[in-house]
Amino acid sequence: GTTMKKPTAEEVLSKFQSLKGVYAERNSKMTEYEDFFAGNHWASPYATQPQSSSDFKLVFNYCRAIVLKYTSLLCRAPRVRINVVGDETLKRAAKLREKFLIGLWPDLMKPWVNVEMDASKKKYGVLQVLWQPEKGQPAMVEVGSGQDKEKVKKFTKSPFVFRDIPPEYVYAVYRTYTKPDDFLYVIRYDP
Repeated sequence: GTTMKKPTAEEVLSKFQSLKGVYAERNSKMTEYEDFFAGNHWASPYATQPQSSSDFKLVFNYCRAIVLKYTSLLCRAPRVRINVVGDETLKRAAKLREKFLIGLWPDLMKPWVNVEMDASKKKYGVLQVLWQPEKGQPAMVEVGSGQDKEKVKKFTKSPFVFRDIPPEYVYAVYRTYTKPDDFLYVIRYDP
């Protein structure tokens, strides 16, 4: 394969400025969806007739009810399952990886719910996973029992940080547009 040249700060800034224009329509749609979810049906392009200040309309916000039901009942975090065919050593290692990933679930679930909520309301949800081990990790721990004790380096705390990011702050730059996961890089903008 070919190695990509890392973009300079000027190239990233230039690309970001060009993307702000490209993504402006996407972001305005997300704002409309957010307003619609919040119940602002009459002040949106979805309104069928203009609203005067004297109009009074009782509205049940079906959009909000459906999105909240969907997010709470149907959206669950993916199940961790590492299937390995082979000898017992590989299977044991796969089980340990599986247990490690299941141990991350409490840290993952809050951002995951927010990502699902964004995806339900705005059509996009963004989860950021960072490798940020705490100072002193991995730590030396004693494993085994009796005469088989030994000290090994292990992570005793999760080295990952999970964050949900508002999708309107994320600008994806693709190498090609034929593969949806073919990222060149992603620019994140925090106003």
